Amino acid sequence: MPRVECPAMSDYGVPIDLDGALSWEWATERLISNHNYWVVTVDADGQPHSMPGWGVWSGDDSCWFSCSPNALKARNIGANPMVVVNTSDTVEVVSVEEIVENVPVPLDTALARATKYHEGSQTIDEVIGFFSSHAAFRVSPTRRSA
Repeated sequence: MPRVECPAMSDYGVPIDLDGALSWEWATERLISNHNYWVVTVDADGQPHSMPGWGVWSGDDSCWFSCSPNALKARNIGANPMVVVNTSDTVEVVSVEEIVENVPVPLDTALARATKYHEGSQTIDEVIGFFSSHAAFRVSPTRRSA
């Protein structure tokens, strides 16, 4: 389970201790139901890049997303594998950060993504073909803020 941290926002009344911190289960519910994730990458020169995208939060507490292997997001990850993934809700936001891995997507995760985004009419071969032609990434966070 990722390490819980409170955001450094004491000037806004957010406590700095973990008493009353939201549970990982609370965060997981939001990560699973989220539609558009914000993925923040950084290039080799330290320039940030943020783009929304589709993804799947899997049962093993990891986030999967994909993009064109030529996309800036993929190129940035190739230069610097640190990423931040945020839910799109700005009130009940969950933010996870970790080193991302460029790994093949398991079939069950690929099918979950196809179902989540109403592409459920695709055949298994079409789903596999899509992910075979894209860069696929897994973020397994060790730290999260909620």
